Amino acid sequence: MAKITYDPQENKELCAGCSLCCEYVNILIKKPGTKKGIDRIIWYLLHGVTIRIDEDGDWTAYLSIKCKALNKQRLCSIYETRPQVCRNHSQEECDRSDGVCKDLVFEDEKQFMAYINSNKKLKTIYYGRRKK
Repeated sequence: MAKITYDPQENKELCAGCSLCCEYVNILIKKPGTKKGIDRIIWYLLHGVTIRIDEDGDWTAYLSIKCKALNKQRLCSIYETRPQVCRNHSQEECDRSDGVCKDLVFEDEKQFMAYINSNKKLKTIYYGRRKK
């Protein structure tokens, strides 16, 4: 699929009234492969961090945090000098564009433990091998 590009003015118009992408931080984390890694994710969840697994299998820690450059009108107050990561954000990646989140989302440790218990490999990593 060809990448869609917009000029800055068109981009401003497409985003008018929306600041969703400026209200969180998504940080790439390692997929847990050890009990310690699973415990770390449980710790994140107990601290209010949401964990997501996207369609590509990438694991991220999702933090609901508004950008300090967002003004009261929900517009970027530093639009002309905003960071490159903001400039690279495309409407085809927009969370509101299709209204469907296909990520696997864990908002608490109970949801995550249900996932661990349903995944044979992760369950074995977390609980160890059961003796017969």
